[in-house]
Amino acid sequence: MQNYSENVNLALENSNAIIIIGAGGHAGVINDIIKMDGRYTVAGVIDSRLKAGDPWKPGIHCLGDDSALEDIFKSGITNAVIGIGEGKNLRFTLYQKLKKIGFNFPTLIHPSAIISDDQVNIGEGSVIMPSVVINCCTNIGKLAIINTGVIIEHNCSIGYNVHVAPTACILGGVYIGNFVHIGAKAVILQNCTVGDRAIIGLGAIVIRNVLNGLTVVGVPAKPI
Repeated sequence: MQNYSENVNLALENSNAIIIIGAGGHAGVINDIIKMDGRYTVAGVIDSRLKAGDPWKPGIHCLGDDSALEDIFKSGITNAVIGIGEGKNLRFTLYQKLKKIGFNFPTLIHPSAIISDDQVNIGEGSVIMPSVVINCCTNIGKLAIINTGVIIEHNCSIGYNVHVAPTACILGGVYIGNFVHIGAKAVILQNCTVGDRAIIGLGAIVIRNVLNGLTVVGVPAKPI
C-alpha cells in the first residue's frame, strides 16, 4: 500500500498533476471527471477539515490546507481545480489566491458531454459535468459549473463563476451575467438577460429579463 509521501512523489513524476481544492461531494464528482478525462493525475486535495496525509479516495490523500499551496506549487504541481460547489464568493476568492501563486486552471469536461465544435468557448477552471449539451456559438466564462444534464442552446453567453444546477435549460440567445446561480430544472426562455449575482430558483421558468442581484422563483418566475 502506498503511503502519503509515495502518493505525492508519483504525482510529481507526472507533469500533468493536479490538485483539487475541497474534499466534499462536488470534489468527488470532479475527481471522477479527471479520471475519465485521462489528461491529469490527482496529486491530492486541499481541505482544512482534513490533516495532511489523511486519506480521501483510494490512492489520494490530503496535502494540507491553504497554507500548503505555495510549497505545493514550488514542488512542481502547477494545475488546480476548485472542488467546492457552493459559495460563489469563496470559490472566486480561492481562484484569485491560486492564480496569484501561479496555478493553472484547466477546463474539465466529462466525456459524455456533447459540445458543438462551432464557436463554443469555455473559460479556464470551468467544469462541464456528465450529459451536458452545449450548442453552437456559445461562450462560457471562467470558473463556471455546468452541472449534470444541463442544456445550453445556441448563441448564449454565460458569465464567470456561474453555477447552472442539474437539468436546467437555457434557450437560445440568452445572456447570463457573473456570479449567477441557476437552480435545478429551471428554464430560461430565449433572448432573456439575467443580471450579475441573480439567483434563479429551483424549477423557475424565466420569461423576461432578471435584474442584477434579484432572486426569482416560480412559474413564471417573479422576484421575492
